[in-house]
Amino acid sequence: MALQRVIMAKIAGSAGNRVVRTVGRWQSESQVSNGGRPGRNVLAGGARVELDSFVEEVSAHRYELPVVFFVEYVDAWSMWDLVERYVDGAGRVCKASSPTYEIACYSLPDGGKLASVLTRALSHRSVEARAPQEDRWFVGNALEAVYAWGTVAEQAALLCIREIRGPSWLDDQVRASLQTVPEWVPGPM
Repeated sequence: MALQRVIMAKIAGSAGNRVVRTVGRWQSESQVSNGGRPGRNVLAGGARVELDSFVEEVSAHRYELPVVFFVEYVDAWSMWDLVERYVDGAGRVCKASSPTYEIACYSLPDGGKLASVLTRALSHRSVEARAPQEDRWFVGNALEAVYAWGTVAEQAALLCIREIRGPSWLDDQVRASLQTVPEWVPGPM
């Protein structure tokens, strides 16, 4: 488990189609560089730089079309098995990794398949039994992304991206932090 920055974005239209093809190419290249073994396939060389640059560009252009949905949040607890659990179940996903980022790309439209999987997951007790807030954040944001501008921009790439920032926070660390005020918080002492 890790402290991680999570980005979900939906890139629509022709740009979304290009993103799907590009992440698919990265997935193929990473499987080749990993000898076709299952697991986290890390890209090598220029493709690694390309993936890292792409993630930064998505973030930099989040207020511009054809990015029709963008959310970024901190997940201090879950593993990246959220993609496997909720997005992979609907199929149509490509994945690639660099030492900095992991990216999963889902191709839309899919006849409502991913929306159905995510909606069921939100109403399923297992979400509450596992890591309730982290699973709900992931599933809720993914569902919002699927629906974003769906009637106008049907063809799209749904991106789930993570950047590991450090180890997970422990409950005792969170409790201890509640008693302090960091220097970056303005106002009188």
